[in-house]
Amino acid sequence: MTNSNIKTFLFSLFSGARINLIGQLFGSEVFALLFLPYKKIFSFFRIYPFKQLTIPYLFFIIALIISDIFINNTGVDNFLRGWASVIFSLIQLIFLFTLFTKSENNYNIFLISSAISFFIFRPEMNSEFVLEGNDFKVYYMAGVNYLILFIGYYLGKKKAMYVFVLFFSYSLFCMIADARSNGVVYFFTGLLLIIKMKKIKLTKDKLVMIFLLILIIGYCSYIIYVNSVLKGEIGGSNAQQLKSLNNPYNPIELIVTGRKEALFPIYPIKDHFVFGLGSWAEDNSGKYIKLYNSMNDGQPRESKLIPAHSIFFATWLWSGILGVISVVLIYFRAFKMAFTLYTKTNKRILILIIPLLFDQIWNFFFSPMGHMRISSPFFLAITAIEFYKYIKYDKKTSL
Repeated sequence: MTNSNIKTFLFSLFSGARINLIGQLFGSEVFALLFLPYKKIFSFFRIYPFKQLTIPYLFFIIALIISDIFINNTGVDNFLRGWASVIFSLIQLIFLFTLFTKSENNYNIFLISSAISFFIFRPEMNSEFVLEGNDFKVYYMAGVNYLILFIGYYLGKKKAMYVFVLFFSYSLFCMIADARSNGVVYFFTGLLLIIKMKKIKLTKDKLVMIFLLILIIGYCSYIIYVNSVLKGEIGGSNAQQLKSLNNPYNPIELIVTGRKEALFPIYPIKDHFVFGLGSWAEDNSGKYIKLYNSMNDGQPRESKLIPAHSIFFATWLWSGILGVISVVLIYFRAFKMAFTLYTKTNKRILILIIPLLFDQIWNFFFSPMGHMRISSPFFLAITAIEFYKYIKYDKKTSL
């Protein structure tokens, strides 16, 4: 094994270990901080995709400093945890970028080592495993995802149809196991892989037709899923949300109902539009928590922390306009790079990039801020590396 292979293995292996410092640090973050090639960092800014993704991080950090120190007088514990989320996301992105430039085999090492780490350090179950509940999602899904990607990437060397079958089968399993969003990710990944298998030349007209076709297939599949839940054939606690909807066949209503904590920050953002409320925004007046409790039928929220299960809205809530513009630039530039790779290339790496793309789109809008440091660095690094290879080969310098 080369030096970069060993570093990739150890970095990923420590990713599940947690250290109670500045809230909570991951072992991989400490490893990256210790072994980051600091002397070479500035040379990477000559690489277009790297520069496009990392510079907005710096503006995001500046936005947090302004909001925390000069506007909101945020408590030390909160602003340190908030800054750590962004800084360690950036550190991991840079570290993985340096490793992935050394060897494409590091992708495989990262995936299998991350899976091992997850199962070593995953939280213990306090009860018997129940398939149609949150058990798979909480205790197994992240590790299994790494294994599915590892196996899929390997099978891509053999025959693309094997990957399609694997992803579709896993998608169906996730729907049964009440991991809906993960199931949707691999369902749509399978559809896009079919298109690449047919080697269709993707013109703008064809892309529009494909988009409409995927929407139709996706909605028809959603109807089948809803009918199965309403008949009691599949579904756990998450699936039971469908029975409380006025129209369970409206997926928008399901998202609004099931992701209240992702959309709720809209209310405080309207009052603190420019600078936000600072890292780990707290409602000291009680105004927003009272509003949240009035909208929620469950257990009343007693914490002052304003719920914000969305990277997009949490960024705006924490750091205002400058912060949200920065994070939009980071993610949407990466999304555009990934989309370009899908439409312009036919490489095996798409087996990894497509599901990671869908996963990060979902996380950007509907997952907590922690995903920016947990799942995003791998997607951002692998996309930047592969896009760099693409523009270098085709002599292109801009998106």
